[in-house]
Amino acid sequence: MLASDEDSVADDIEDDEALGDVCLFKSGGTMPLVTVFNLRREDRLSDVVEATRRALTSMPELAINDDEIDRVPILSPADFDGEVTRINVDLWERTERTKEALQELATRLARAFQATAGADRRVKVVIRPYDVERSGWVSL
Repeated sequence: MLASDEDSVADDIEDDEALGDVCLFKSGGTMPLVTVFNLRREDRLSDVVEATRRALTSMPELAINDDEIDRVPILSPADFDGEVTRINVDLWERTERTKEALQELATRLARAFQATAGADRRVKVVIRPYDVERSGWVSL
């Protein structure tokens, strides 16, 4: 799901007291799972989603399909001074997803986020491959 260009993260992520001022927003898909922590209320969700999509699909040899990406943006609580945005990407292991290729992908994702949210924004990207033969996983 893409929010309109006028929407901010605060408009698309509703506060939920049960989660301590944070509620998850999730778009459809299967894998990879992309979790973005410490988004700011002024961040434009549609821009972050599009930048994430472009970065993840920018290396066709990694076989990451646009329609399989689950995005879970998480808004930083109002009283939390989270200076670093963290992006976690969980995806299945594949022979073409080498350490070097995943490092390049992480760099592209971090730069795409900064291009969207601001060059001064600090960001950490962690890409965690899972062995499909050893992982429990279901999509209902």
